[in-house]
Amino acid sequence: MFTRTADPLAESAVEAALRLQNARLAALQNVALSLTCTLDLPEVLRRVVEMAQTLSNAAHSHIFLYDPAHQTLQLAASHWSEQERQITLSPRPGGITAHVAQTGEPQFIADTMTHQAYADVPAERKPGALACLPLIKDAHVLGTLNLGYWQPHAFDADSRNFLDLLAQHAALAIDNARLHALEVENARMEQELAMARQVQQSLLPRSLPQHDGWEFAALWCPARVVGGDMYDFVELTHTREDAVLAISIADVADKGMAAALFMALTRTALRSNSTLRCCPSDCIDNTNHVLCEDAANGMFVTVVYAQLQVANGELDYVNAGHNLPLWYRRAARTLNALPTTGIALGIERAHTYYSDTIQIMPGDFVLLYTDGVTDAANAQWELFGHARLEQLMQELSDAPAQEIIAGLNRALQAHVGGAPQFDDVTAVVIKRQS
Repeated sequence: MFTRTADPLAESAVEAALRLQNARLAALQNVALSLTCTLDLPEVLRRVVEMAQTLSNAAHSHIFLYDPAHQTLQLAASHWSEQERQITLSPRPGGITAHVAQTGEPQFIADTMTHQAYADVPAERKPGALACLPLIKDAHVLGTLNLGYWQPHAFDADSRNFLDLLAQHAALAIDNARLHALEVENARMEQELAMARQVQQSLLPRSLPQHDGWEFAALWCPARVVGGDMYDFVELTHTREDAVLAISIADVADKGMAAALFMALTRTALRSNSTLRCCPSDCIDNTNHVLCEDAANGMFVTVVYAQLQVANGELDYVNAGHNLPLWYRRAARTLNALPTTGIALGIERAHTYYSDTIQIMPGDFVLLYTDGVTDAANAQWELFGHARLEQLMQELSDAPAQEIIAGLNRALQAHVGGAPQFDDVTAVVIKRQS
């Protein structure tokens, strides 16, 4: 009877393999715990490259993240075990890193000296051996984790599986950190936009003018948190006998923060040029010069600026490329459009603006509005349009100014329904009491 004797060398190899496997599993667990301790993206990237270099016994490790805006791979973090030797890193078009990021398939190169992908790379720039692993989250490649060795290095099946798991942990941590950073940035932007809206609202008149025999009303509803529309009233005199009121409405050819900033500049320029010694045409000329100096990226603004002689109802106005104001004349029961007297501001510095004059009689009113009124669209993309607006003004012609504005707002909401608002809506009514 014979007894089989175990091979000591084989047992030793198995034990060593088990110890290595256990060590790698413990290392991966430590990686997972370490990476979940922080949501700070730079810190996560730093930990990933340090742990990857240590656990893989690589000479250096790097993370390249995909930049969707520029459609390029950008170096996000590096860690070198030998500080005395470093090389400049830049993914080559058609190179290993670009190929892995494009295909999502890892690449393990045991000897770059003999690999065809490095045939045209100078010897001093070849890493010796390279493991390039895709960082994948939900089937999307976030970037790559690169591990470099100065000398040729073999990657057996166990090593490849270990590095692949390491890359999976890294991708999850990086994605979580990026999402957290995006949430923090969005929260910051929302807070800044809310503050910007408060500032913009503070630039609008805090109260409507109060003059015997006159009614004024206004509507301001930006499509976004901030907008490119504005209206304004400026008392040019402080006596009842010769009261003059400057009235303006404006619409920047854009929306959002850029439009809001340009509108603030427009308001400042209009106010600084609104004086009794400056007729409407001169005021608009001077404002246009200012805006032409500061206009960028083709931004411009349409404006109606008027000066009302409160005692006799004379309205001297300039329409700089704006929607045609509607003048309701009670005596004739007619609605007339006031024509433009010049182009929008911020386009041509040498343009000369002219003013026109109308006489607002008792029972008359003038409606100033931006194109967000007539362009308001419902779910079927049917515009509110000029015909509806003119019919509504005829129906509300005998109503007070506030009711005209309220009726306009109700009609717009009824027409639009649940469709999203895509343009700023602003309107002003100037009515002389019967």
